[in-house]
Amino acid sequence: MTGESQYFLGADIAGWLFRTLGGIRSDPERPGFKHIILRPQPCGDLKWVKSSFHSPYGLISSSWLIAGGKFKWDVTVPPNTTATAHVPTANLATVTESGKPAARAVHELTSGVYTFEAEWW
Repeated sequence: MTGESQYFLGADIAGWLFRTLGGIRSDPERPGFKHIILRPQPCGDLKWVKSSFHSPYGLISSSWLIAGGKFKWDVTVPPNTTATAHVPTANLATVTESGKPAARAVHELTSGVYTFEAEWW
């Protein structure tokens, strides 16, 4: 295996980490991270993830923790962008955003910092 092949393998793993586990994706209908799709996909026994991506508009971050039967998720949406955030939960009634009842899994966000919490499976 050449050094070049190793580089591409490493890039694929890093991309999988922030796109899948962190859930940070560019919207294919609005490319360039002007609109962001946030949809973390926790798996296995993994209990937390901290991920970020430096977009043309600034830092996008997605950090989550599973503890005490709850999924807590902090996200940052950079200036001059929007995002669609998908909170992973089986019980929509338990979803809160910044401590306020939200009762839905999909949220349309403007730039800012958000904290979601929901009952975990």
